[in-house]
Amino acid sequence: MKNFWAIAVGINQYQHFQPLGYAQRDASMVHHFLVEEVGIPADHCILLTEVSPTINPHAVYPSGTAIRQAIAQLCQQRIQPGDIVWVFFSGYGICWQGQDYLMPIDGDPEQPATTAIAIESLMTALRSAPSKNIILALDINRSQSVTEGQRVGVQIADLAERYGISTILSCQHDQFAHETLALRHGFFTAVFLEGLRYEKCVTLDALVQYLDQRLPELAEHHWRPHQKPLAILPVDQRYELILPKEAALIGVPVRPAPSLPPLGDAYETQNGWNEPSAPSSNPASTLSSSSPSTVPTSSSPSPSSASTASTANDSFWRQILGWGTFFVIALLAGVVLVNREALMSPSDGSGVSGSQSDESVTGSGTVDATDADAPSLEMLNRAMLDEAIASLLMTRAASPVNQATDFRRAINLAQRIPPGEPFYDEAQGFTQRWSRVIYDFALARAAQDNYRAAIATSQLVPIDQTDLQEMIAENTAEWQQGAANQDLLDQAKALTRSQQASSYNEAIAIARRIPAGQPLYAQAQTLIGQWGQDIFTVARARAAQGNLPAAIEAARLVPSGTPAYDDAQAAIAQWQQQP
Repeated sequence: MKNFWAIAVGINQYQHFQPLGYAQRDASMVHHFLVEEVGIPADHCILLTEVSPTINPHAVYPSGTAIRQAIAQLCQQRIQPGDIVWVFFSGYGICWQGQDYLMPIDGDPEQPATTAIAIESLMTALRSAPSKNIILALDINRSQSVTEGQRVGVQIADLAERYGISTILSCQHDQFAHETLALRHGFFTAVFLEGLRYEKCVTLDALVQYLDQRLPELAEHHWRPHQKPLAILPVDQRYELILPKEAALIGVPVRPAPSLPPLGDAYETQNGWNEPSAPSSNPASTLSSSSPSTVPTSSSPSPSSASTASTANDSFWRQILGWGTFFVIALLAGVVLVNREALMSPSDGSGVSGSQSDESVTGSGTVDATDADAPSLEMLNRAMLDEAIASLLMTRAASPVNQATDFRRAINLAQRIPPGEPFYDEAQGFTQRWSRVIYDFALARAAQDNYRAAIATSQLVPIDQTDLQEMIAENTAEWQQGAANQDLLDQAKALTRSQQASSYNEAIAIARRIPAGQPLYAQAQTLIGQWGQDIFTVARARAAQGNLPAAIEAARLVPSGTPAYDDAQAAIAQWQQQP
């Protein structure tokens, strides 16, 4: 009888990276699904996250040592031939000197060879297991400042094909994986669980086809850049059951096929026109670009891209149509706005008496639209809402990524629809969604240590979005402290002068004003260590020139606790012994 095993790793609070928002939740929900819903025994599923033991007593702290031990123990001692093994990871990954690494909570990007999980060693360990039915699902986050030629995922795909290990990556090599407050998940994990839980994706082939269709659609729906999974599946594993037979037969709760809320005709019509890149008419062509064994997917296009052509000429005409539609909508909205009073007020020849008009005025001073006025009012408000949507599509036609200010501009347009009028509820729904996107922008900028931009971005969220305003208030103090600390570091950097040991010493004194536990503390410590090394370099240069007193004076400025301190002390002792 085959058994099922799983390892789920999810890390938010890294020691050497900016925090992630939902990686820990991703792993916890995958673990919960496999244990509580699928029925895999709890002692067959290992959860590695930094969650407190009081919250989840089964969670293991996700250090590099713990992850390696969990993999080794599972592969060498527990797996039997024919067993099914899930390995799920949500967290940072890097490419260093052409080698891909998964980062544990204590992984150091400056020393990945000794602190990170090398993909090659992971694949080797998985290949050595008695069973070949192994599924590696990687929701990898990476810095968007990654340089060309250092894209994590290239080696993963190559090794997965070479070793015959079923592997699913959250995005293509030239894309980025995203997460959002609206889902409280990474997009990949949200669709991954959706496919397993609701869509009866009980084979790898079915799961990858669902990911291939749904993931780009979901990213587009949440106004994020295009994100498409990458899968490498051995032919003999594509149609094997990936869940226990009982779960596959009985199934988890079934719901209708997921559909996105209606966005208005203007959005539905243009959704495919302004995508960052037009998908191929056969989605399998994208998945198979990395290797011959990459899984082909259904040739039927997703709902959001059914009308999308793949040629550059079609893309050009889609942009023309998109811009044209925007200007038509804007013109219509402008015309109706200018004539709003005429549309809403009866003409002199309408036959409506003055007393009847007076009765339509409420105590609050607002005018109730009559049945005859309703079509005009509906046309007006629909035009204003479509103009808001089209404003985002217009900017996306020029660039695949909208900015926070684009969403605030769209919110301002949508908020022109007064309460109680047609399309008001729809406008409020868009306002809430777009406000969450703006908040996500603020979080992302704070994660990149750009605290002033985070504060400025958060101020774009409308005041009436009370839930988001509460979360912003919780973060603002930290962001303000981060901005103040950034000013200190900028001030310190401005003081440094090449070959002037005292300038580095002054910079160190300023950087030390950032205490442990505050934003940019790690960056300050890195700079202090670097400047200490610079001081020692100045000291050695003076010693080489025969000016030992000046060399000793400079070396004494090297701060204790920095990498250069011990060498500086040894040099001082040596120089003092020289005549």
